[in-house]
Amino acid sequence: MDQAIELMAGICFVALGASYLLRLKDWIGWIANLQSKGRRGSLSIGMLALGLGSFVLAFHPVWQGIPLILTLLGVLAIIKGAMMLVFPGWLPGQLARMTPHFKTVLKVKAILTLALGLALLGRLYHTW
Repeated sequence: MDQAIELMAGICFVALGASYLLRLKDWIGWIANLQSKGRRGSLSIGMLALGLGSFVLAFHPVWQGIPLILTLLGVLAIIKGAMMLVFPGWLPGQLARMTPHFKTVLKVKAILTLALGLALLGRLYHTW
């Protein structure tokens, strides 16, 4: 099951990282739209983060090597999702502080996301 979660995450991370790079303006628009929704936007993102983080942690409790990063991201997603659901005012504040730096933040996030996805897929390729 660990490898199945790593494959799923690797594919998702590569697609997401590529999307960040190739559709940067669309992502900035999406974030601006999310920001305009205020506290209500936090609830949908919080549910998604909590669900995905719980899924990763439940089926991928790996605490060593490159896969450890995926498990830690699952834990962070659980924390972030819970924060957004319990304290919905937290996300609008975070977005307001990031607004001038969206482009830079998304470019860095794109590179890291793409690198992690390729690392996970490369690791799986070598184990098959």
